[in-house]
Amino acid sequence: MEEDSRNYRKRKSLQQAKEKRVGSRGSPRIQSGRKAAKHIYSSLRYKLQSMIVKSLKQARKIANLRKENYRLKSKDKSKCSLSPATKVRKLIGRRKMSPEIRKNLLLNFAFMSGLEENKKVFKKEKEKRLFATRVSNKIIKKYQMIGQLKNLASNKNYKKALETKKMHFKRSYKGQKNLTEVRKSVQKFLDDDLHSCMCPGTN
Repeated sequence: MEEDSRNYRKRKSLQQAKEKRVGSRGSPRIQSGRKAAKHIYSSLRYKLQSMIVKSLKQARKIANLRKENYRLKSKDKSKCSLSPATKVRKLIGRRKMSPEIRKNLLLNFAFMSGLEENKKVFKKEKEKRLFATRVSNKIIKKYQMIGQLKNLASNKNYKKALETKKMHFKRSYKGQKNLTEVRKSVQKFLDDDLHSCMCPGTN
């Protein structure tokens, strides 16, 4: 019995020493370790959530900047005039057209682009009005294509050009009318002057 009790005390002392060295579940060291791990986990979780929120904000900012860049590029493209060939492609699209029609369309757009370039040369209002007057000829009016010339002159200059042309036509018509009346008066005077007809060259 004494030997058994001695062995029991020995085993118990060894077990207590082992628990003291390693630490049991209820020891203060294990509890403080779990608390520190929990604190570290919550801190890392908070940092991760903050990084996710920041990344989402950055993604939205990048998307807005891309949209703004696209709008600015679209504005720049709208300001730049298209080439005649590009205008023909946009007008025709995928429709099948004969080469002759394509050439005529290309000639039309090239001619209009040339007129627009020539328009930029004129700086004075009088020159611009004269240019609009020369462009709006009778053939353009006959086929009712004056509306296509709005890009070549402003509405104000274009209207002034039309008014100037009408005034010039009225003046010419009025001058011709006066000349015709003078001729009729001279002819009537000669017809009524019987003395000059019967005895020409006498006083």
